[in-house]
Amino acid sequence: MTNRTAPVVFAMERARQLKILGVRRSTVLTLTFILSYVLYLVAGGFVFSHIEGPEEDLWRNHLNARKSQFLANYTTNKGAGKNETEDLKKGLNSIFSYITCIFTIKFV
Repeated sequence: MTNRTAPVVFAMERARQLKILGVRRSTVLTLTFILSYVLYLVAGGFVFSHIEGPEEDLWRNHLNARKSQFLANYTTNKGAGKNETEDLKKGLNSIFSYITCIFTIKFV
C-alpha cells in the first residue's frame, strides 16, 4: 500500500465502522428501512380503508336489507326444533346399538 492510497483505505474502514448513537451504521440503516416500510404499509391501509369504506358500508347495508327481506319471505317452523332433536337422539341411539351388535357378533 502506498502512501497515496492509505487515507482512502482508512476513510473506507472508518465509514464501515461509523457508529450512530453507539450503533453501527448498517444497523441504523436496516432499522430505518424496516420502520419506513411498516409506516408505508400502515399509511396505505389507512388510505385504502378511507377510499373504500363508504362503498363497503353501502354493500353491507344492501346485503342486510336483502337478508331481512329473505327471512321475512321464507320463515321457518319454530316449533319443530324440539321434535327434531328428539328424533336425532333416537336415530343416534339406534346407530350406536347397531354398531355395538356388529362388534359383539364379530368378536364372539
